[in-house]
Amino acid sequence: MEVYNVLFKCVEKHCFNPFVQVFSKEEDAREYCHRIAKNYGLKICSSFGWDDNRTMDDYRMEDREGNSYYTVIYRQTLEL
Repeated sequence: MEVYNVLFKCVEKHCFNPFVQVFSKEEDAREYCHRIAKNYGLKICSSFGWDDNRTMDDYRMEDREGNSYYTVIYRQTLEL
């Protein structure tokens, strides 16, 4: 079974605590990243793209002051 963990974190300034949300579909994880950007008034500036092992991707976002935020998608395979 594959799961997608989305981690949200701030870079330059202290903000609400980082948190992780788990999804069973990549599309749901990506939709959640876009919702975070919309809900907090952030602009998505770039995406790393899946790494060579297809285990990690991210969205880099900025607020109006230029502070950076990330949502990082970790793909994991769970053996049940």
